[in-house]
Amino acid sequence: MVFKTQPIARATVLNYNGKRVLKKWESLKNFIGKKVRVTNEHPSVDPLSHTFTKGEEVSSTTLKKCPVADQLCADIPNHEKEGYSIGYEYEEIPESGIYEGQPYDAVRIVKNIDHVALVSLPRDANLVKVAGDSESGIEIQDGNCSVYIYPNYGIGIDTFQFNGIFKADVKMPELEEITAALEAEKVKTAKLAADNQKFQDTLLAIEKRTIDVAIDSMEKQYDIKPDTWEGKTPEFIKGARFGADAIAKRYEALSLSERAQGALTGAGQDGLDEGGYLDINRVVWKDGKLSLP
Repeated sequence: MVFKTQPIARATVLNYNGKRVLKKWESLKNFIGKKVRVTNEHPSVDPLSHTFTKGEEVSSTTLKKCPVADQLCADIPNHEKEGYSIGYEYEEIPESGIYEGQPYDAVRIVKNIDHVALVSLPRDANLVKVAGDSESGIEIQDGNCSVYIYPNYGIGIDTFQFNGIFKADVKMPELEEITAALEAEKVKTAKLAADNQKFQDTLLAIEKRTIDVAIDSMEKQYDIKPDTWEGKTPEFIKGARFGADAIAKRYEALSLSERAQGALTGAGQDGLDEGGYLDINRVVWKDGKLSLP
């Protein structure tokens, strides 16, 4: 089973036995697109050339930039191993500085990434022994990564455990696809939020216009005093407008004799009930208009 988009190296500062060493992205990114062999455990080191021997190869993989941060990633088969490890050659130069808030005393320039080894944890004892003939390897823990270097040979080994979220039993797609889907969902959510806000603003504008028209109509058409609307809700105002229009239409439908008999009579602005509606029997008509003196 192939584990997708596993981190194999990142730009960071690590403390190797008291020496803080920076691995720069400028060095690592040169290997994007490089095809490297995948081996069963680490191959041994040639004591004369100080390079890795051929070893047992099981496949190959192409290095790529991880979707997030300055890291190298690769798709790696697990072959029932618990972890994987890159073997690389480096040159270390003295240089002091600060990287992302972390001071460093030296810079490790990665000259070649030779392979990705499938390893059992802890580290492969054979390589530790061979490389240790020059100087014992220095180890540092970096999250789920054990990092080793062998200064006299200029060989570094960064050993990782397989990232659980990409294990075969979970059957997740590649991280790039997940990241792209999340980004698309963020864009979609942002657009929906903007559209919803625009819709709400439109509703508020319509509501305000409706209330303004209702008040204007109540004051000018029906001679209702402006202080009638002080502290009233929009529902009350719209109810009053509806009630006034209904009464006006009923009045218009009355015969002249019915109007003369005062079928619509009453007085007082208390003709508006709690809902804003007008009691049809508590209004006064004057000069052809509804009036609540």
